[in-house]
Amino acid sequence: MNEIFKENMEMLKKHYESDYIDYIESFNDNYEIEVELTRENTYSMKLIDEHSTRYINSKYSPMKEAQRFISNIGEYNAESIFVVFGMGPGYHILKLFDLLTENNKIVVIEPSVEIFKKAISINDFTKLIKSKNIYFCVGMNTKKVKVTFKDFISANDLSNIKFLIFAQYDKIYEKFYLETVKELKYSVIYNKVEVNTTNYFSYEFNKNLFKNIDSIVFGSEIQKLKGIFKEKPAIIVSAGPSLDKNIKYLKKAQDRAVIITGGRTLKALFENDIIPDIIVSIDPGEPAYDVIKNGLKYEHRDIPLVSMVISNSKVIKKHKGKQVFINCPETIGLIKNITNKYIDVISMGGSVANTCFSLADYMGCNPLILVGQDLAFTEGKSHAQNSKTEGSNNKSNELHLEVEDIYGDKVYTSFPLYTYLKWFENYIENMSDKMVIDATEGGAKISGTNILTLNETIEKYCRECIDVKCILDDKLEGKNLDKLKVDKVIFNLKKIKQDILNLKKHAKRAIKLSEKMYKLYKNNKFENLGDVLIELEKIDNNMLKNKDSNIAVNYLVEPVILNINLDKSLKEKINETEREKGMRLATKSKLLYKGIYENVGITCELMDNCIKNLEESAYDE
Repeated sequence: MNEIFKENMEMLKKHYESDYIDYIESFNDNYEIEVELTRENTYSMKLIDEHSTRYINSKYSPMKEAQRFISNIGEYNAESIFVVFGMGPGYHILKLFDLLTENNKIVVIEPSVEIFKKAISINDFTKLIKSKNIYFCVGMNTKKVKVTFKDFISANDLSNIKFLIFAQYDKIYEKFYLETVKELKYSVIYNKVEVNTTNYFSYEFNKNLFKNIDSIVFGSEIQKLKGIFKEKPAIIVSAGPSLDKNIKYLKKAQDRAVIITGGRTLKALFENDIIPDIIVSIDPGEPAYDVIKNGLKYEHRDIPLVSMVISNSKVIKKHKGKQVFINCPETIGLIKNITNKYIDVISMGGSVANTCFSLADYMGCNPLILVGQDLAFTEGKSHAQNSKTEGSNNKSNELHLEVEDIYGDKVYTSFPLYTYLKWFENYIENMSDKMVIDATEGGAKISGTNILTLNETIEKYCRECIDVKCILDDKLEGKNLDKLKVDKVIFNLKKIKQDILNLKKHAKRAIKLSEKMYKLYKNNKFENLGDVLIELEKIDNNMLKNKDSNIAVNYLVEPVILNINLDKSLKEKINETEREKGMRLATKSKLLYKGIYENVGITCELMDNCIKNLEESAYDE
């Protein structure tokens, strides 16, 4: 063991996970890596296996090769994220690191543990290893790559990722290269969904939040359901195409399992004389009402509804039974300040089925049984026949990728369905104490589940009677009109409204100061900036004093912040001058304060309507 290797390994042990270090130290590739000294006194690497011998990097001029790598990067800025597939001796990584700023990030993916160990025997990487801005992902472990991308790439980075291939790594490690590209693509898609959701639903989130306040006041908090069905089976019914083949067996599970469903399957369940115990609706948009409205017309409209505080308000208003609310992490303080209630959060995922599953786990259920959870276009269909919405043709036009089905064959799925599938797999992986059964009888394979038919699952695991309705009735509150409670909520809303009107006043002043700041930087009058920056800091401090109240406008301001962060023209540039930096930051500052100023008015209007609804519910009865 040479001294360079020893120092690099010591630094790795200080900054990387211990099991990861154990893996690097103990793993051996099934081929040999030979290191050769070149004529420029650097090192090249040669891969030798039973079939061939080939060079990993340049045989004669590794430093020139590294310089070419840097020259071919193309356009980037001081906030770009670099994903580099292939390390070799690492000369190009060292050059890249020296070139970049403290705001850049580098993910180095080296498929070969042996090459990585040779590299850290040749070059000193200690400065890179201890940097929080670079991560060495070593070995052909797709899961590790996925986690690394999740940790390093956010929605703010989507316009700023550079994927770079070193030498012939895409040819030498072709299969793992394609898997890496796929994981990067999924990471980008996942974050794009987040961006699109934020941009599309920001107003809906805020509108629903304030329209739902009266229902939240009279409803129950999700923690009322925590652990109430410990070790009782739960069946999560979804509207996948395979539901058509086994829905008839669900009747046998009535009162022998907790049956949980989303809105889309209600009509199909009622038509088969199956009464679910809990309905879940989480989506904020109008389609959430479209999929549930037919189900709400049936006589069993008093089934408890579990929804989020920002779920579609029309669904919540039309539902006549007891209601239970799940909070969002961002609104815990705001909801408590308005309603004087603490409401818990649970893991949500991206689909109502994900939430149904998480809810079943939260309630203590075991086993958790999935039905109609195809997560794929089984036989080319998107949904079960009786679960279609009006105007839909049940055909899928979203055939984006193939996944393994429960029989070991291939089946098509879409990117959204794939994200739901991965959510299930990640959640199940952390459930060591519970059994999960996939009784869908079709669709994508969900890793970690036991695959059984629904009929045999019910016969084996749903054998005891459970008075689900009685237990829920005992735990959940009905609408209990309390005028004192309503008056307190109205008082709280008026106070929060005053707080955000003050926010608007501060934002208006900050816009003018940002404009002044821009002009001073543009005209190189840096000596006059002091007073402007001090006043802006005072405004920021005043705005932060009522941060729980400020959450009332956060949903509307989020797209503003996101689009500022995604704007390439507002990214820090390499070797940026003080003047350029000042003008860029002043532009960002003005856009942010303008977004706050414009959206306070929208929020105040929503709050006024909320107060009016509360007054009508309390005093018009």
